[in-house]
Amino acid sequence: KVCIVCSLIWLLKVQLPLMNYKIIAFTGLPMVGKSTAREQLESILDEKGISHEYVHFGSTEEVEHRNSENLWSEEQNSWTMEQKERFVREEWRAERGMGVMAEKMLPKIKSITDSGKLVIIDNMYSDEERHIIIEEFGDDNFLVIAVTADWEVRVERASKREYRPLSAVELKERDEAEIYNLHKAPTIALAHFTFVNNGQTKEELREDIKSRILKV
Repeated sequence: KVCIVCSLIWLLKVQLPLMNYKIIAFTGLPMVGKSTAREQLESILDEKGISHEYVHFGSTEEVEHRNSENLWSEEQNSWTMEQKERFVREEWRAERGMGVMAEKMLPKIKSITDSGKLVIIDNMYSDEERHIIIEEFGDDNFLVIAVTADWEVRVERASKREYRPLSAVELKERDEAEIYNLHKAPTIALAHFTFVNNGQTKEELREDIKSRILKV
C-alpha cells in the first residue's frame, strides 16, 4: 500500500509545533484533492479544539455576481462556469497584478489571525501571493502544503465529479492556464512539503494527517 503522504520527513525531523503557524495554505493543480485534504485537516482541528477559519482564494463569487447582474457579453454568457472563473482570475491579475487575491484577502486574514485563530487556505495560486503572505506575516508563521496526484487519477476524478465534470482536454487546458498564466508552478515547487493523493480513502487521508501533521 502506497502511503498518501510521501514527503513529511522534513516536518517530522524539525519538530515544528503546528500552533506556531498562523496560516496553512494548500496548493496544487486541479483534481489533486486539495479541498479534501483541507476538510480533513479542519475536522481534526475541530476535534482537538484548535480554533481556525477557512479562507478561499477563488473567483466563484464574482462569477455568480456577474451572472446575476447579467454583466457578461453574449459570447461570454455561453461559456461554462469553468471558463468564466478562469477569465475572472486572469482578468483580475492582468489588471491588478499576480498577487491580487492575497491582497484582496489580507484584511480578512489579519482579522482572523488577530483573533487568535489559525487560517486555512485551500487553493493558493501564484508565487506573488505566497510572497505577499510571507511579507505580511513572516516565513516562520506560514506553512505551504502541496498536494499532487498522477495524471490518470486526476483525469478520472475530473470526468466523474458531479459538479462541472471536465474532459482530459479541458483539464489539460486548466493545468496550463494555472501554470503559465497564474504562476502556480513556483508555489507548488517551493511548498514546505508535498504529499501524493492517488486514490486513498478519506479515512486513510484523515489518519495520515492526524498521525503525521498533527503529531509534531
